[in-house]
Amino acid sequence: MWITYNINNSKPGETFEVDLVVKDPSGKSVSALTLSGDFGEGVKGGSYKRIIWEFSTDKVTNEKQIIVKLVAAKEQGLSTSPLLSTTPKTKTYTRSGLILQSLALPGLGMTKLKKKPYWIMGVAAYGTLSFSLYYWYKSELTWDEYLAAASGNDFETAVSKNNQYQDEYQIALITTCGAAAIWLTDFLIISIASKNMNNSAYINFKKKVQIIPGYDINTRSPMLSMTYKF
Repeated sequence: MWITYNINNSKPGETFEVDLVVKDPSGKSVSALTLSGDFGEGVKGGSYKRIIWEFSTDKVTNEKQIIVKLVAAKEQGLSTSPLLSTTPKTKTYTRSGLILQSLALPGLGMTKLKKKPYWIMGVAAYGTLSFSLYYWYKSELTWDEYLAAASGNDFETAVSKNNQYQDEYQIALITTCGAAAIWLTDFLIISIASKNMNNSAYINFKKKVQIIPGYDINTRSPMLSMTYKF
């Protein structure tokens, strides 16, 4: 969380001791220990001051509602006054939102939840999917060449093209299953990792989304479809 603030109407040479007070809606204090930036003793007056709070290190979750207040006291002990123009910035995520992002790009939800490069799973998924699509297309061309050779009584070429088709078909099938496995694995990972978030949104999400495996008789290939009811 980034908190920006200004210390207005300060005089040259004045310094302040800046404290961060965090509470939940019930008034209970929330521990804020992992801080960096313009806080503590020796803060000079002026604009564009910034405090960075690593709230996850202090075991404060994204979805938790908090109230942030900054207080500055002149170090000469003249007076205490609240800081002006405080602007806490934070991002909150819902469980359904993280899962939808992971369905669009495997690893994206976990990247935002854990702040680690899980998006690499998305690169692997789409790379594998692109590879499989290429071999589905290539196998269809080879199948057409096989049919042309067989109808022209060119049996040697027909046998060769049939063997080539079988190899390409197997590669396409394996890579398609591999891409689907990455998507499914990431779906399970983000579902488990986000289980302590707002479950009502997740239940509503499950009612709206369906993932259905199938088989396309025209292209003779497996398929995976997803429907979402808005």
